[in-house]
Amino acid sequence: NEVITGATQTMDDWFELSTASKGGDEYDNFDRLSTVRIVCEYEATDPPPQPGDWVRFTRFCFPADLYPLRYDKSFVVREIDGDIVVVQYYSPEGWLCTAAT
Repeated sequence: NEVITGATQTMDDWFELSTASKGGDEYDNFDRLSTVRIVCEYEATDPPPQPGDWVRFTRFCFPADLYPLRYDKSFVVREIDGDIVVVQYYSPEGWLCTAAT
């Protein structure tokens, strides 16, 4: 998840491959077959947003994490402070609002 969100650029993990044997009513015996190594790298190709740019959230975001913002709307970047992006939008009532992401 950190690679998808851009929090880290590399994931390098080993995962076990196994089968489950049924014992009684439950699968309680796992036979380890092998392991597999997955290395995933992500490098952003777009420059970071600048004040005045229009931005949108990706569908990788959970709506509850963004509330009251929505992933299907565009927002104007008001300012940048390190990794924090302050966006500006109008509420349904017509109020000018800002949010830090």
